[in-house]
Amino acid sequence: MYKRFIVVVLVVFIVSIGFVYNSLAEGQNILINGEFEEWDDTDVIVGDWKEGGDNIKKMLLPYEWGIWGWGDRKKDTTVYEADSEVYHSGTYSARIEGVSQVVSQAAYTNTPVIEENISYKLSGWIKTELEGGQHATINAILRVGNTTKTQYNTKHITGVNDWTYSEIIITLKDMEDVTSMYIYCAVNGSNEKGKAWFDDIKLEEIEDSTNSL
Repeated sequence: MYKRFIVVVLVVFIVSIGFVYNSLAEGQNILINGEFEEWDDTDVIVGDWKEGGDNIKKMLLPYEWGIWGWGDRKKDTTVYEADSEVYHSGTYSARIEGVSQVVSQAAYTNTPVIEENISYKLSGWIKTELEGGQHATINAILRVGNTTKTQYNTKHITGVNDWTYSEIIITLKDMEDVTSMYIYCAVNGSNEKGKAWFDDIKLEEIEDSTNSL
């Protein structure tokens, strides 16, 4: 009777540990520095990307994040900066601003470590002062090698808006061939000035769902 009691207690304990582990995993932000609180000097290729990597300059960028965009960075048409005056939480947000014009796409990028057959929720807060046909969004691109398999986008935010929450559900079920995920905090739209701020970007493991904002 005593041994049976110990076995029952051990089973309950193991099941409880598994439940707690799964609960913690579902609530954990997989993105490093999604709050944009840490910034580092980073080597960045300037000029047209086709020129190669011999033309480098230092830029202050969020730790574990890069930048991407079409256009010539030598002309400094787009500014990527930490903003200590406008933020959703903490002390900084990540701002994209057009000086003379915003390139057709400008984005902060992150490449998280993902697992097969898992559903994720990608979410974040965006504030905008955009012009014309510009819009801001948070994207997730799933790739097989260097080829894009599919893309998920939060809703497009246009015009002038205070901090707005957006989310999208990403499922990797039946996508065993996916090798990587790229996260983009992006401004899209050509030949126009404008500003967008991004903050509190999260990628969380969740149970299956199809809701998005």
